[in-house]
Amino acid sequence: MPDVHLIDSSGSSVNLRAPGHPTVLFFYPKANSKYCTDEMRHIAELSEEFRSHKALVYGISRDSEDVQKQFKEEFELPFPMISDEDGEISKAFGARMLWGLLPISKRVTYVIDSGGIVRFYYRNEVNAVSHGDKALAALESAK
Repeated sequence: MPDVHLIDSSGSSVNLRAPGHPTVLFFYPKANSKYCTDEMRHIAELSEEFRSHKALVYGISRDSEDVQKQFKEEFELPFPMISDEDGEISKAFGARMLWGLLPISKRVTYVIDSGGIVRFYYRNEVNAVSHGDKALAALESAK
């Protein structure tokens, strides 16, 4: 697990190395774009299922904190959003688009177990809404 310091949209510090709960990180390219909006809204629809696994869910993009906050509020996303404006989180997770030449993240999902070990990785740039379903399936298989 990369040793990165995360601050979520509520200003809380997030420790991914020993979260005590399963954690799902959804990296996505750009807030308010069609596919990213579809992806985050689908994940929001699955919120109860993620809660049933006691999983913490985070959306991460290279958008600014203000854009992330607006995106979360506009679409009533029930999970924290994390701004990775400098690209360091994306770099640590290997989620930078074109080695960091573009200021966006790849569309990738990580499922991390309660001990801080990455147990699942999924990348699909085309089928954005598949990420929530794949993460849930990974949580189910971990039981």
